[in-house]
Amino acid sequence: MDIVHLNTPIGNLEIKGNKEGLSSVYFLKTEEETTTKIPNSLKDTVKQLEKYFLGKRTEFNLKLHPEGTKFQKKVWQKLQEIPFSKTVSYQTIANRLGDPN
Repeated sequence: MDIVHLNTPIGNLEIKGNKEGLSSVYFLKTEEETTTKIPNSLKDTVKQLEKYFLGKRTEFNLKLHPEGTKFQKKVWQKLQEIPFSKTVSYQTIANRLGDPN
């Protein structure tokens, strides 16, 4: 698993992934030094995030490879359907999954 630390306007991020795709992006509680040598597997992710923070990108086109349960993956798939700058409640997502609980 490749790991990158990236300082952004919203905080410090830890980005994980490999050739299969992006696995996770986490907020770090502590300040980490930005990774200077970005692994090939995460170069596109870092580039797209940097453009997003510069206001030059509103959509992402990344190969995803999340690690989680079958249910978590279903939720994450539904989250990808939310358009830029729109919000959706947890209840709406649950209803869309057919599980209002």
